[in-house]
Amino acid sequence: MRRNVFGFHGVLITFFSLFVVGLQAEKAHANSLSFSPASRPEIISQGDVGDCACGPCAIFNAFQFGDPALNNLAAALPGDAPADKVRALIQRYGGRPSVITCAQPRYLANGGMWEDDLVPFINDCLKTDDDAPVRGERLALRGSETGRAYLRRVYGELSHSLAAGFPPVVNLQAYTAHKGFFHRSWKWLDGHFVTVIAVQDRLPQNASKFSMWVADSQSGRILEVSVYADQNRSSASLARSQTRRSGKSPVPLSRDYPYLTIQSPSLENMLEGPASRSAQTICVIEYVAHR
Repeated sequence: MRRNVFGFHGVLITFFSLFVVGLQAEKAHANSLSFSPASRPEIISQGDVGDCACGPCAIFNAFQFGDPALNNLAAALPGDAPADKVRALIQRYGGRPSVITCAQPRYLANGGMWEDDLVPFINDCLKTDDDAPVRGERLALRGSETGRAYLRRVYGELSHSLAAGFPPVVNLQAYTAHKGFFHRSWKWLDGHFVTVIAVQDRLPQNASKFSMWVADSQSGRILEVSVYADQNRSSASLARSQTRRSGKSPVPLSRDYPYLTIQSPSLENMLEGPASRSAQTICVIEYVAHR
């Protein structure tokens, strides 16, 4: 989870908040492939693989919770324990050159993954069985899009990918407030990948929020997330500087980009660490790999 998959972002934060709590998956009425409590796959714990292994773990969780072809792909990986299978994934595909830092591999044990390497990693896995590929997208507000339209679009993309058999892998980022003389900016703290395994069945036309459930390798649990539109369009600038791995963008952006903000007791504690006790922090969803 260390590898902050981008560097510091200059982004515009707007519209969404997510509240995350632990959930027993069997309680959810969700748009996803169904698993009984007895047959539900084990959530891989990245602690059994490496501190920065949230990316490969999120990919493996997508395979476990995906369609039968993805289940077979996960089962066919060498090893009996999930951690052994994730290590096999890393050995096969994590050592290939990064699209961001070509002299380095996609995955570094002490650095994690760039989010830009997520889709090439996944699609290299899928090629082995001629499975449908995935694509990557930064979840930014589009032009004059309203908060509720933004909410519906993101809900639709997550739902479509789940229906197509691939649980989306999303990248989360945390920032801490920094007060300047004239304005406040945000400095990057950490990044983390999780897997969306379900969303609520339907989204009413006038909905201002929806629920989703994520497989989190840091806690080894399924967490419930409420995503809702902030109609106030309040914004804040996220500061970027040097390049860092773990979900951050590798080069400075020339303009601001709006992203989904999250308020999540479980995930925020993981991302923010000691900073959450001494300064204001925010978490955002910046990227998704989906079908």
